[in-house]
Amino acid sequence: MEVKAVDTGKLEKYIPVVFGEREKAEAQSEYAPLTFHLRQMTEREAARFGNDFAFNANGQLDLVDYDMAARIVFMCAERVDNLTLATPSGNVTISSGKDLANHRDELPAMFKHVYKEVAVHVLASSMVTETEAKN
Repeated sequence: MEVKAVDTGKLEKYIPVVFGEREKAEAQSEYAPLTFHLRQMTEREAARFGNDFAFNANGQLDLVDYDMAARIVFMCAERVDNLTLATPSGNVTISSGKDLANHRDELPAMFKHVYKEVAVHVLASSMVTETEAKN
């Protein structure tokens, strides 16, 4: 079996479905959606999370907890576009997963849904596909 090595320098643009971001972007060309620029996870990075992710009854990748999802996003989101956090002391631009981690205590709880969706995408794009495994 031959598999492609993870290119941690290659980023994939991802617009989440949650909060209607992808739908708004598709409907309005001038809309600037929340966008993540993600890298794949390596096997060593995935091993840090143990068996906290699995496939659900529909055969889709699922995550067991939101904290793990958040940590995956913090690690793999090299760039974040169009996210501003309004704080009492002024607006803060969130431009990376590290920024998300640094402001986690200020983000609303609803943001956990963003973490879960984006982390599932990272995990799915980081796994060897059945076609790759057969080759």
